[in-house]
Amino acid sequence: MTTVNLDSLTCSGRWSLTATVTVVAQGTGTGTLTLNWFHTSGRAVVTVATDTVVIRDGRATVTRPHDFGSADTFPTWGVSVGTTPAAAKPGKTSATMAAYLCDPPR
Repeated sequence: MTTVNLDSLTCSGRWSLTATVTVVAQGTGTGTLTLNWFHTSGRAVVTVATDTVVIRDGRATVTRPHDFGSADTFPTWGVSVGTTPAAAKPGKTSATMAAYLCDPPR
């Protein structure tokens, strides 16, 4: 893998986030992009789900949603991304968002 970059993390519903990631791969082999969805409270970071996407030679933009669900009351949600093999030039690889931003108080 050459590069990986978390382009955006946005609310995609009342309890959901969507990540958009760009990966550039060179060579004839395949690699994988892994998105680790997590929630936090203070210093505690808990991975709640993992998505894996096969990446082939070239440039790929991957958009993946994750539903944290109404039972997830942790104050912060986020995602971290990585590739196998590891990207030679990683860009932004993690982002968080305050959960209340996806379901503003009324």
